[in-house]
Amino acid sequence: MTSTQIRAGRFEPGEFRPRVRLAERQDLDELVRLERTCYRGVYAEHRWEREQFAYYVRNPKARIAVCRRGSQYCGYVTGVFSHRARSTTAALLSLAVAPPCRHRGIGAALLRWFEARSREEGCVSIDLEVAVVRRSARRLYERCGFEPIAIRADYYGPGDDAVRMRKTL
Repeated sequence: MTSTQIRAGRFEPGEFRPRVRLAERQDLDELVRLERTCYRGVYAEHRWEREQFAYYVRNPKARIAVCRRGSQYCGYVTGVFSHRARSTTAALLSLAVAPPCRHRGIGAALLRWFEARSREEGCVSIDLEVAVVRRSARRLYERCGFEPIAIRADYYGPGDDAVRMRKTL
């Protein structure tokens, strides 16, 4: 295992606790499989392919982490860090949790991992966009301290708006 490992907290007693770690090249195929499992239907056109995951694995201004429970990939988080003259902000680009692993603290563990990396990079806030219709994801972000700051009309396509959210670190 590499990097800091953070345990999600809400598994049954005796059940293996998932660990979050920095993704590596050997994770790419599983990341693509996870992406295809999590993003179906209307969001399938926004899915990442292997090349996009590979780009973020090797990009020094980005971090991508995976969460596993045993040999099962439970989720991932990806984001980038922007260092501009007036602000240092992280952008959370994607967070996905496999359907059988949802509502067990994995999303929150992935967010905590990304927040810790953002602080290490000197970021003062994290921004993200989430589809208005994805209520469960929005509730997770709100529970983790993100606040809505704007609506981005047609962000995911005609009539599919996004909420822009921010967390100050």
